[in-house]
Amino acid sequence: MTLFPRLFFLLVLASAWTASPVSAQFEDFTDAAKPGAAAEVEVMASLEAGESAWVPGRPMPVALKLVHAAHWHTYWLNPGLGTPTTLKWELPEGWQASNSLLWPVPKAKPTEVGNQHLYEGTQWLFTTVTPPADLKLGETIALKASAKWLVCDEGSRCMPGSQKVELSLTSATEAAPMAGVMAELEKVKAQQPQVSPAWEVKLEKGEAWTVTLTPKEGANPDPGEVYFFDEKASITNDPQKVVREGGVIRITATPGTGKKGDPMGFVHASKGWLKDGSVPALAVGAPAAAAAAPPAATAAPAPAAAQDTGLTSNPAAQSTPAGPAAEGTGLMPAPPASAATQENSKEQPAETGAAAAPQAAAAAPAASTGASGTKTEVTFWGAVLGLFLAGMILNLMPCVFPVLALKVQSFIKQAGKDRRHTVNHSLAYTAGLLVFVWLVAGGMFVASKSFGQDLAWGDITRYTPVLAGVVIVLFLLGLNLAGLFEIGTSLTAVGGELQDRKGYAGSFWSGALTLLISTPCSAPLMAAPMGFALKQSPLSQFVLFTAFGLGIALPYVVLANSPGLLKRLPKPGAWMETFKKALSFPMFASAIFFFNAFVTKTGGEGAALMLWALLFIAIAAWIYGHWCVPSRSGRSRWVGGVAALLAVAGAVKLTHDASLEKASAGGASYMTGDLAWETWSPAKLAAERAKGRAVFVDYTTINCYTCELNERKVFKSPGSDTVIAKFKAHNVAPLRAKYLVDGTPEDNAIRDSLKPWGISTYPAYVMYPADASKPPFLISDALLSQQDVLDAIDKAMN
Repeated sequence: MTLFPRLFFLLVLASAWTASPVSAQFEDFTDAAKPGAAAEVEVMASLEAGESAWVPGRPMPVALKLVHAAHWHTYWLNPGLGTPTTLKWELPEGWQASNSLLWPVPKAKPTEVGNQHLYEGTQWLFTTVTPPADLKLGETIALKASAKWLVCDEGSRCMPGSQKVELSLTSATEAAPMAGVMAELEKVKAQQPQVSPAWEVKLEKGEAWTVTLTPKEGANPDPGEVYFFDEKASITNDPQKVVREGGVIRITATPGTGKKGDPMGFVHASKGWLKDGSVPALAVGAPAAAAAAPPAATAAPAPAAAQDTGLTSNPAAQSTPAGPAAEGTGLMPAPPASAATQENSKEQPAETGAAAAPQAAAAAPAASTGASGTKTEVTFWGAVLGLFLAGMILNLMPCVFPVLALKVQSFIKQAGKDRRHTVNHSLAYTAGLLVFVWLVAGGMFVASKSFGQDLAWGDITRYTPVLAGVVIVLFLLGLNLAGLFEIGTSLTAVGGELQDRKGYAGSFWSGALTLLISTPCSAPLMAAPMGFALKQSPLSQFVLFTAFGLGIALPYVVLANSPGLLKRLPKPGAWMETFKKALSFPMFASAIFFFNAFVTKTGGEGAALMLWALLFIAIAAWIYGHWCVPSRSGRSRWVGGVAALLAVAGAVKLTHDASLEKASAGGASYMTGDLAWETWSPAKLAAERAKGRAVFVDYTTINCYTCELNERKVFKSPGSDTVIAKFKAHNVAPLRAKYLVDGTPEDNAIRDSLKPWGISTYPAYVMYPADASKPPFLISDALLSQQDVLDAIDKAMN
């Protein structure tokens, strides 16, 4: 088998791995290996039986008990921000489990990017398990299940969690209730939504959803804090507006995008809806049967709809999950929109990250909102086209240009040679590029699903050790092009005869190098489809990232397969040696680009150590190029090789030490002209909004050419005085959120705050209106103009 068919065999293997469900199974395999798992158990899960034994044919209440460590939380059916807990049973033949959970009322926690619906402390989530009627008496049966959740702390650090749980009981003709478990069940039942004659509940839709609650006889005149929990996510997780006029309460909520149907859930009152403090939850959007229920002296529970937990004394109710539950269970409605999250026969993949809102889930299109208020929905094929075009445009970005120049030089060398070899080299280059696209994308998928680390495209070259490695590789390539030493074609595909079959490996690695140094760059059209791609299934991600890689490779493939274009290239000659040395300067410029990012993370001490490491690398390259060439004697080559290795060892040690350095946080302010920027944080954002200030947030990162271009264009170019003056005239707070990929709570908070817009790349610009009750909006996730900022300020102040 020749080299080129081997390359394509490798592509087939890579594609099979990336697209197969095997990669998704890493989530289960690596749960136990999560960092810090031994040091702190964030959530402990167990199954608790409501009765002492299995009784043939009789439903038994079973609780999934979750014990949260201090400062950690999981999420409700509609998490607002997050992912709900799921329970998947492994039942023997003939056993049945209900398709939904009976949820306690969650805690509504406001955050800067929307409300969370979460659980803390010890929580009991009830369901029902029914043994077969012909169950053999006296037999001990152990039922197994898998509980999964997303757990987050107060610092926005999140990770997916799971635990195998088991419940073992003996079968008998009678069973005694387990007092502690049944007491918890009664508490949960008492929290369920009810319909009460003491309050008239009306749900109306205009520009927003409005719930109007009108008190009648027996109503609590002061129900305390109220909040509308919608199970279907038909409303967004934006802050709700509560207006009280006399005793009437109106709650206004923003309709969700991509959701159909009316909201269905309940309004919770912290002091209860009745005078005696009972009935904490009033049903909203209940079926017509509930609305027509006859009045009663006390509140009557609303019948459940869509699905039943089976927590009833009537076993027949379990066979009709679409019908109402037995009177007195007080079950919350479990609408079809949320049923997928409670399916016990299917395991649902969990989103990771604190801002993985249901409306931004993988099945829904991502949306971005500009200052004009218009929204762009991203579809699958739209994302394929967007990523393909973004890959093509990426070739024009400065960080990719040096490799572009190298490839043009290689085509010039091939002028007049066998066209078949030229085509094969272009395919080998494409193969190297695609393989590394798949490797990076696959690594991001595994990091997200198995370790709870949501990585963005380009994060790999923002890690300090990787940054150091990229700087060294680019510096070495520059020295090679400048003529300090020759390393042949096997590594860089530069300086050798690429028409030789042995040069295919050079073309392959040249494609890999192109992908590596292009990852920090973001091209126009890239942000929304890339954010969409990172939420898809493995197979969909494979297609989307392949389109991205093909877009990058397309110019080279077209040139290699166009004899007419190749003939127009200059003929090879002595001028190429000069051209080759000239190419060393853009390569050194790329090294400086990455070195600047390295300095941002490691500070002056790290920069100094890295410069010493580059000096040792240059010495090693000089020794290799001068004493290790074939014209030297064997002794000279041996001594030179040892000396070069010693210099490399010194460089490795210095690079390692440099990578451990951390930049000082320095001052909190950063000046652009006379505009003082402050460091973004959730607390800082909340504090500025509490003052009634509009807030402009600049999301940026290291190695971001577009970020720097936008900053110069908007704040450091002619006309910037007008922009800065408008910031000051309207007292707009400028905050900068710089993502460093350090895995710190600050980094996680930055990443998670962008998720409502489906964005995972940088830059991004978000405006928070002066009126804290109004939601923030995305100005741009690519290029930014001064007019964009001026319009956004006008919108934020109105």
